[in-house]
Amino acid sequence: MNIDIKSKLNSRTISAILAAGESFAGNFFTSKKDSRTICLALEECLNNILLYTGEDVEISISLSAEKGKFSVAVKDYALPGDFENELKGEKGLGLELLHNIVDEYRIDNLGLDGRRQLFSKHYEEMTGADNSNDEEEVPSDIALYVRKPAMEYADSLSKLFYRSFGFSYSWDLVYYPNSYMEAYNNKELISMLMVDENNVVRGHVALCPNESIKGCYELGMALSDPKCRNRGISSKLLDSLMKDVEEIKMPMYYADCTIVHPYSQKSALKLGAVPTGFQFQTMPPEMYQSSFSDGKNYDSGVDICKVFDKRERTVYFPLEVRHIVEHIYRDLQLPRTVINEGDCEMDYTVMESVYLSRNNAGIITIHEIGKDVEKALYDSIFELKKNEVRLITVYCPSNRGTNRVYDYCKSEGFFFTGMFPATDEGDIMIMQKLMSSVVNYDYLNLCDECKWLMEEIKKLDPDYQKKS
Repeated sequence: MNIDIKSKLNSRTISAILAAGESFAGNFFTSKKDSRTICLALEECLNNILLYTGEDVEISISLSAEKGKFSVAVKDYALPGDFENELKGEKGLGLELLHNIVDEYRIDNLGLDGRRQLFSKHYEEMTGADNSNDEEEVPSDIALYVRKPAMEYADSLSKLFYRSFGFSYSWDLVYYPNSYMEAYNNKELISMLMVDENNVVRGHVALCPNESIKGCYELGMALSDPKCRNRGISSKLLDSLMKDVEEIKMPMYYADCTIVHPYSQKSALKLGAVPTGFQFQTMPPEMYQSSFSDGKNYDSGVDICKVFDKRERTVYFPLEVRHIVEHIYRDLQLPRTVINEGDCEMDYTVMESVYLSRNNAGIITIHEIGKDVEKALYDSIFELKKNEVRLITVYCPSNRGTNRVYDYCKSEGFFFTGMFPATDEGDIMIMQKLMSSVVNYDYLNLCDECKWLMEEIKKLDPDYQKKS
């Protein structure tokens, strides 16, 4: 169920928009306080647009409710880059307030098409999740079976994730049995379960599409019930999942393995995958599952990829990282020719910029590199900095113009952290910048196969070089 609103935004129309929004929200929220909260978030969003664009800018608003989640999308058509108020130092508490009162919030920079803000709030308790432990003890010899997802297991799955993460798990799909099964049946995720003789879920693993890069699947949502540890649950689930993957055409997948310990890294390597990069991340305290959350360490991972698409392609990578890329290609046994020459063929850059409130980070995905790429990157980075992000990641295709992206990002303090090979969008270069902290390499615990790559990445990290 949804409603759409299109209007010119000014101080007079805001009242009418909010009245319509509160009336619609009242159909779903059982508490008036909750329906007013979502309207308060909408009001802050609209006031933010007025602050930076002035009155009478065209906006479109979509309000929707589905499967326990109330979502709002607000698009304004003002051209980006008008940061006069920001440069004057005027800054309100709007963004901070939004982070505190809604469950999810993000900003999409649409370039010449303006900007879109999206936020959502759950209007009913997530199905199946509770605070109980279900049972005090689990017999050590209880029978365990690998099963494909089915509705009869979905409620137990949500309880397993809730006991381990509360409501903080990044893929909140696991908390909604109906939505989870719909995604599985539509092949939006490929997953396996471990269940016991009482049909209680004791383990889970899945392959999910990467939202930023087409054809790039992430191996994740891996969880074993602590009451059934040392039963080989993860290994058995991965073996079964890989047999399913062989029947599905995908160019590659990757596992974002923790850097806290080498065990998950070794599990991915056993599947014939190869380390290709690192994704440094900054997560809120409630997402930490390790003991080292001292402000200098992150819920980071080493990307370990397996490539099925072995076609030969010409790619472009900067000279400074060419030896790293060639090493990865050799390990992957990919017949690629690496060339570090060639300028942009396109006049305009096609890219998207997304702000993620969950981990206070920004992602810039470049689809086509144009001759204006430096200006496009400047605008997107500036917009993300307004949100005081702790991290920005740039995904750039390896084609003509990659050198220009690399040089500009490097001048802004970014450094190469790896690549995704053989996605539907080609081979992808990854560059990252931690805005207010540094990587503490002393805490990394890597298996031998991953250590060489970390040593090369450290040489490119400007903060590490300063320290050295």
